[in-house]
Amino acid sequence: PDILAFRGIDQYGFECKAVDKPNLQLRCEQIEDLIAWQENTNITAYIAWRIRGGEWLFVRTDYLKKNKKAYSLSLRDARKYAQNMEQIIKK
Repeated sequence: PDILAFRGIDQYGFECKAVDKPNLQLRCEQIEDLIAWQENTNITAYIAWRIRGGEWLFVRTDYLKKNKKAYSLSLRDARKYAQNMEQIIKK
C-alpha cells in the first residue's frame, strides 16, 4: 500500500489512485500482492480513489471485480460501497 495509518490498535493500508475516468482498472499482480499483504499482516486494505473535484472514495478490495487482465471497479460501484474516512476510523 501507498499509505499506512494507525489509530490505537486499528491499522489500515491505502492503495492510492487518482483516475478521472468512470472505471478504475488495476493490474492483477498489484491487487493480488495487496490482498496477500492484507492476509499476511491482518491490516485492512482499501483502494483510495481520488476522482474529479478532489473527492476521495475508500473501497475495500473485496468489491473489486477480476477479469482476464485486471481488477476493475466502476465509479457507480465505488460510490455504492465506499466509506468515508470517518466511517473507517470509527470501526
